[in-house]
Amino acid sequence: VDAFFHADGHGGNLLWVLEGGGQLCILDCGLMVDIEPARAEGLLRLSLHLASRDWTRVVDDVIALGFLPQNLPPQLKAEARGIARRIIGPYLDVGGGAKAASAYSVSSLFDDVSSATLKLPTSLPPDMILLARAVIQLEGLALRAYPDYRLVDDILPVAARIALRSTPAASNSQDDDTERATLLLDLLYEGDVFGEE
Repeated sequence: VDAFFHADGHGGNLLWVLEGGGQLCILDCGLMVDIEPARAEGLLRLSLHLASRDWTRVVDDVIALGFLPQNLPPQLKAEARGIARRIIGPYLDVGGGAKAASAYSVSSLFDDVSSATLKLPTSLPPDMILLARAVIQLEGLALRAYPDYRLVDDILPVAARIALRSTPAASNSQDDDTERATLLLDLLYEGDVFGEE
């Protein structure tokens, strides 16, 4: 897990080789992307905050990753939280593919996507577009093999292990480590750590 990835992982570029006990062979390495450590850390935080459905921190993470400007006014932050909850929430609750499509009202989804593009000053960093492409392709393959696959929930154990073993890229203090530990405890115990609410 080094933030260097193949951004064209469709089924035609993946080959299972039976020799030597079976190995995955990745073909056509013409579209490879390297995400800098600070952005990889931001993606880790975003994954953990999505898993906990913490929409305030999800918006903060989206800002830190460059999808929204740093100086976003409070009313637009509130709008972004609502849009993220309405667009991403149903997907997180039911998983991807046909199940996700059935969880949305087409007119509501259209209104939310339209609102996001018209009201919010969004930006799409190139490395994030390629990462999204890779994730969508790999999620599609996973859903074909296992229709109940739920991307964010299913990657949570891996994200938690990475969070526990790695040092934040831009850390100057123990604040980042404390925030990670608190977030992981919240995820594991759903806010009820040691009988506290």
